[in-house]
Amino acid sequence: MEEDKDRQTIHYVYIVKCADNTLYTGWTTDLTGRIKAHNCGKGAKYTKGRGPVTLYYSESFETMSEALKRENQIKKLDRSQKLKMITKFQGKTPINIQRGTKMRKIVMTNAAPAAIGPYSQGNIFGNLIFTSGQISVDPETGNIVGTTIEEQTEQVLKNVRAILEEAGSSMDNVLKTTVFMKNMNDFTAMNTIYAKHFAEGAYPSRSAVEIARLPKDALIEIETIAYLNV
Repeated sequence: MEEDKDRQTIHYVYIVKCADNTLYTGWTTDLTGRIKAHNCGKGAKYTKGRGPVTLYYSESFETMSEALKRENQIKKLDRSQKLKMITKFQGKTPINIQRGTKMRKIVMTNAAPAAIGPYSQGNIFGNLIFTSGQISVDPETGNIVGTTIEEQTEQVLKNVRAILEEAGSSMDNVLKTTVFMKNMNDFTAMNTIYAKHFAEGAYPSRSAVEIARLPKDALIEIETIAYLNV
């Protein structure tokens, strides 16, 4: 039973490279959170004072024992070998997550609001990218942008675009959107801004629903499904 439970968790071995060229190798089950913890500055948990993470490398495993074994192997490598690994990988998202014969990828970008809970900005599976619902948060400040539905819709779609582009997709590739609105009376005004972000005659499928409340009391949230650029 313990082995089965362990296999339900993805285990990562990683190397991070800070701005001062310090390298750090570790193991985690939360790669996104751990990279952020290494991202030095105020609140940095691990590599405080060494500057922000500039590059990282990661591998994934189905069991903790496999991950710890690989971590020990990497720790025995010399600096030049680690640099070769990390430079080739270049910390580019999506991050590979392998489970058996299936492959999915996590999308993470600083150009969109960071995930603040147990979710990812986006997930790739096969040739599709699924974005988490975006509200009108400024990725730099973490504050809501705009007080009108027009202003918030613009920022929401800007955040969606950033995630799609990081994944290797675009607004032109969106197949389906779901729009959550605090007030359906804002539908027409929202639609005016929304339409500007998609090619006329090739609009994605869409659902729009009114709900009681959104995070940070936002007026609108949008999630998408898109295909990747070939």
